Amino acid sequence: MYNEVYRNMSLSGKSKSTFDNYIKSIAKIALHFNKTPLELSDDEINDYLLQLKEKKQTSYTAFKHYVYALRYIFKYSGREEKNIKLPVLRKKKVIPDILSVEECKILFKIPDLLKYRVMFALIYSAGLRIREVAQLKVADIDLQRMTIYVRDTKYAKNRVVPLAENMKVGIKKYLETENPNIWLFQGYGSQKHIATTSIGRMLKQTVKAAKINKKVTTHTLRHTYATHCVEMGMDPFTLKELLGHESLQTTLEYINLTTVKKSNSFSPFDKIYEAKN
Repeated sequence: MYNEVYRNMSLSGKSKSTFDNYIKSIAKIALHFNKTPLELSDDEINDYLLQLKEKKQTSYTAFKHYVYALRYIFKYSGREEKNIKLPVLRKKKVIPDILSVEECKILFKIPDLLKYRVMFALIYSAGLRIREVAQLKVADIDLQRMTIYVRDTKYAKNRVVPLAENMKVGIKKYLETENPNIWLFQGYGSQKHIATTSIGRMLKQTVKAAKINKKVTTHTLRHTYATHCVEMGMDPFTLKELLGHESLQTTLEYINLTTVKKSNSFSPFDKIYEAKN
């Protein structure tokens, strides 16, 4: 089943991260029943989903992966007629915490290691997802054209985004100091990129040290980037492309847009350091 799902998802343009999430969910179901989901009865699957939904430790995202994975394998196997109550998922609307300009500046100064100062600033300055920054290669940073090539993204939609002018010095210093080989932010050994769990753990420590009393994750930096872009005058159509969203509606869902004027793309990282103190 693993090879079949991988082949079908790859051919249909699904990203590797989506495949990983689906296959993990399928594997957990298979281990629980000691057989594949395709061998289960309708009642067995419905009962399993009910148990998952009632578990407090099952997050919306985790439950979503189970549902979408089951939908996918039943669809490609031609068994959509099964009487399985795969629920329509409706995520609760939660307004994310947004960092202020001053909180951003404090956050980028806190880490002792240059690696993390550059990394957190880069996530914010280009609106990157955590997986995207982890998988950046040295070759993806073009200091001549001032661009970042973002690969293996959600929706398998690779994109090129502007590299903030104020990131250039920091990145050059980081490259000279650390001399990374393949991956911009190396993990253990030059052949592996940094783990997303390591990034999240270090950000959590940084937020605590900065005494920021908000729920902050790497995605908060992305939300903050998008919000600051709108507040500074970027139009939603340009922002949609920079964020790599599949539809404009996704961009509008978490940003309370007002009337904004058309503008060229830019990074808010340059704007917040525009005024010299």
